[in-house]
Amino acid sequence: MLRASLKPSPSLAIVFAGAHFIAAISVVQLELPLPVKAGVALAVIISLCRSLWCHAWLRGPTSIVSFELPDADSIVVRLHDGGCSSGRVLGTTVVTPLLTVINVRLQALRFARHVLLVPDNLDGDDFRAVRVLLKWGRGKADVRSF
Repeated sequence: MLRASLKPSPSLAIVFAGAHFIAAISVVQLELPLPVKAGVALAVIISLCRSLWCHAWLRGPTSIVSFELPDADSIVVRLHDGGCSSGRVLGTTVVTPLLTVINVRLQALRFARHVLLVPDNLDGDDFRAVRVLLKWGRGKADVRSF
């Protein structure tokens, strides 16, 4: 069984900020009425705040702050508010050297959740072990690897 705790990630915060900045600049360039531009820009700002709060800084009550992988197909996650939930790792999970996205279907939720792993939010040995388990512990058709 592999256990890992996540830490806040400066690199995820930078990537989220950059992506949202590009989205905001794109909205400004569109030929739309000002109220529509303002509405879309507000949506981009709200999305940035939520992404930072929940995924980069791990401060949201439903932010996943640690997880256990008993095997490559099941997962138990612990949330920031202390809750715990089990589920299964989906085949859409992506494993790369710099980013691993574990897509999870938790038993108590209707929609999939995502665990974002980068080298600075997880211990180096744990990051490597998770990637190896997810990449080689399942069938090649189950996990995308780039």
